[in-house]
Amino acid sequence: MPTITPTKNAPDYTADRRHKHGDSRVQSHPKVLYLPNRPSSRLATQPASLQRALDSFLLDAEARQLASASLRFYEQQLQAFLHALYQQQIKLVSQLRADHIRAYLVDLQQRGCKPHTVHAAARAIRAFCNFMVGEELLP
Repeated sequence: MPTITPTKNAPDYTADRRHKHGDSRVQSHPKVLYLPNRPSSRLATQPASLQRALDSFLLDAEARQLASASLRFYEQQLQAFLHALYQQQIKLVSQLRADHIRAYLVDLQQRGCKPHTVHAAARAIRAFCNFMVGEELLP
């Protein structure tokens, strides 16, 4: 397991604070570990497969303690989306385009899926894409 260390430019939260009434009593605050929003990862430095990005997304969702029903929802919706992309030989995040997403949603409509089902797929895909943008996998 990798060791987490504070970054070089991490704010120092150990500074003493004066008591709110202005007297000389000082309160010490424990040192807080600063974790940057976008940690450098191997995922961001090499061509990322969609499956690997999905695995990271689901791990992140689990780490944020999403409900088990939410985890199942994301996994079900996004595995179906990735399956459709794989049928088109789209396997890397860098190959994903907005038109692929639109075509998938139109395909769901043409197959007779209810509007609620199509909207659910769109919500899951949006969350996944926002995650990939946050992880700097998508521009």
